[in-house]
Amino acid sequence: MIRELLLPATDGIRLLEGVPGLTDVPGLFISACGREETIAKALDAGAADYIVKPFSPTELTARVRSRALPAGGTGHRCTSGAG
Repeated sequence: MIRELLLPATDGIRLLEGVPGLTDVPGLFISACGREETIAKALDAGAADYIVKPFSPTELTARVRSRALPAGGTGHRCTSGAG
């Protein structure tokens, strides 16, 4: 799940800490805020990763892919429908 740090009524870290079970879902924070303290706070709250804007689509895709694959996964998926 991709989460934004800055939200209208709260921030993504408070949301992550306040919603039961949300830390069980691997999440990537995106934000223009690149302060080390903020990044550390998000990671300590349960974020799987944190990426600072601006970022390239290639970087975002690679970070999502690295979190979505099981350890040791290759990223190759069968697309022929054969299983």
